[in-house]
Amino acid sequence: MTPPREEGPRTACCICGNDNASTFLEVSGKSIVRCRACGLVYTADFHQADTLYAGEYFTGPGRYVERDDTFRSLFEPLVEKIRRIKPCGTFLDVGTGVGVLMEVASGKGFAVKGVEVSNWASAYAREKKGLDVVSGRIEDAGFGDASFDVIVLNHVLEHVEAPKFLLAEIRRILKDDGLLVIGVPNAGSLMGALLGARWASWRPDEHIWHFTPATLLTLVKAGGFDVIRWEAKDNSHVTGWGAKDLAQRVINAISVMANKAEAMLLFARKGKRVTT
Repeated sequence: MTPPREEGPRTACCICGNDNASTFLEVSGKSIVRCRACGLVYTADFHQADTLYAGEYFTGPGRYVERDDTFRSLFEPLVEKIRRIKPCGTFLDVGTGVGVLMEVASGKGFAVKGVEVSNWASAYAREKKGLDVVSGRIEDAGFGDASFDVIVLNHVLEHVEAPKFLLAEIRRILKDDGLLVIGVPNAGSLMGALLGARWASWRPDEHIWHFTPATLLTLVKAGGFDVIRWEAKDNSHVTGWGAKDLAQRVINAISVMANKAEAMLLFARKGKRVTT
């Protein structure tokens, strides 16, 4: 099943298909709206630039290549959480970027593969790191039915034009007892509520969908997955000790205790049926 390649403005909700939305926020001159039917928040009239995931996206100051060690330290606990549910097996990283999560998972004993839409990043992962990464979208990769024990979408789903089609393909290639792991920004976070339009994770030039716990669970369950658990425990890292930094540390601590931090993780298994 190949999702439509959308070229024009986006007007409909990806969960319920409703095109009746109200303005939620204005961010960087772009409208972020909320579906009146199911509550999903999304960027109105989104159109992705053809150059968005070119080399500069990964190599610019403070970006992925430069912060390889930082991302590695973030992915270590993620893989440990995965291993508590699925200790070993075949592991697919969808939207692998330059392959850091793949390296960490491989080091923990998983047999890893990756898919990446950026030709630059996928080539980097193959040529610089020797990783098995397919260039393009997952539905073009040719994976067989029930191929993987673990499939990870780490900060990918918010970028995807047609999340339902992606989840359908993942359900097809995931083993019956396999594990789906999704990480996304939490639009229902305490920090997002406090900062409003200034919250860094809105990114209307990159992020199409802005999930809350409720809308993410609705999408995943409708896609035929049984949610094992979810958490919102990850916040933007604070390094300084100035007044603003101290305030952010306090907010981060409260967010973690309340399970309303800036990023969510969801763990799910393939269910017996898809909700229609």
